[in-house]
Amino acid sequence: MHVKRWAPVALTFLALSGTSAAPAIADERPELPRPDRYFLRAAHQGNLAEIAAGWDARRHAATDCVKQAGATLATDHARLDEHGKALADKLGVPLSGMLTATQRQELAAVKARAGTTEYDEAWLDSRRAAHKTALALIDRQLDSGSNPEVRAAARAARPVVARHLRMMRADTCRTEPESESESASAPAAMHANSGTHSAADANASGQSAADNREAILGAAALGSGGVLMVIGWRMAVAQRRSTDEH
Repeated sequence: MHVKRWAPVALTFLALSGTSAAPAIADERPELPRPDRYFLRAAHQGNLAEIAAGWDARRHAATDCVKQAGATLATDHARLDEHGKALADKLGVPLSGMLTATQRQELAAVKARAGTTEYDEAWLDSRRAAHKTALALIDRQLDSGSNPEVRAAARAARPVVARHLRMMRADTCRTEPESESESASAPAAMHANSGTHSAADANASGQSAADNREAILGAAALGSGGVLMVIGWRMAVAQRRSTDEH
């Protein structure tokens, strides 16, 4: 008799437990690791600096080569930053819209020599150092980054940054590719995001499928909970009717 009385209560408890647990399973998402967040922010800041320096070289460089190199940097890094900002927004990583104080000081120091050959030399030195730093940042991300989409973005950016560094090798400026193969690969590197993201997209699709399975399990738990509640209610009603009859 006691078992019959407690059965509806137990079923109702299980139903409520399943109902409350379902949303928690469906909404659970892993947080983006700190190194991946750092890379997205650092790469964005580097792109901002290269865009600003590129436009400044177009206005103030003394030689056509540095002017053209500045235009290349501004265009290429604007494109890289467009992809980077979209990815950061997708992954929930806030980005700054301003240069850092150090970046502004470095650009101001170069700009102070505008219109002279000293400007061109200082500009090449500063951009060469910045691109070496960028390559180190990219390689560190490729070695230890966790998120496949962030790693794909780093992989796509690397040939572009390496090509820029070759343009400013030693104390000279050069804007022509070293060989026909380099010339052919340069445009492909700029559009590498679409190709190199294929592995990341596949991983993301797998994650999405896993999320869908979690949501389905949650919905199933909710549905089964509703069924259990109905069964419990019916058993309780039958129990009361049996008690009243006796």
